[in-house]
Amino acid sequence: MSSIRQDPVPLADAVADLFGRIDERQRHLELRDSAWKEGWLAGHAIGYEAGRRDALAEESAQRREAAGLVREATAGPSHAVILRRRWALRGQARTRETFARPHKDDYPGRDGAA
Repeated sequence: MSSIRQDPVPLADAVADLFGRIDERQRHLELRDSAWKEGWLAGHAIGYEAGRRDALAEESAQRREAAGLVREATAGPSHAVILRRRWALRGQARTRETFARPHKDDYPGRDGAA
């Protein structure tokens, strides 16, 4: 036989006990939900700040790298030489105004005149 008590319990007492357990369970669920929400919000804030720090670090590294490239470019050829190289096309010196004109090798079989 089982050791569970089999004595009859008045219905009103059983219902009151059941409602008491429902209220207690509801309080536990509310506490659990509240703790979960607080934890999620704290984790979100920490993750958001970590993401911002990472983005700022990446941007800073990119700026340092770009500054190094500019420093290398200014240490080497002059600004005029850089501009001449910038607008050169297939070894042909161009200006900003003439850069878009076709090159003589663009259209085989034609003279390349625009």
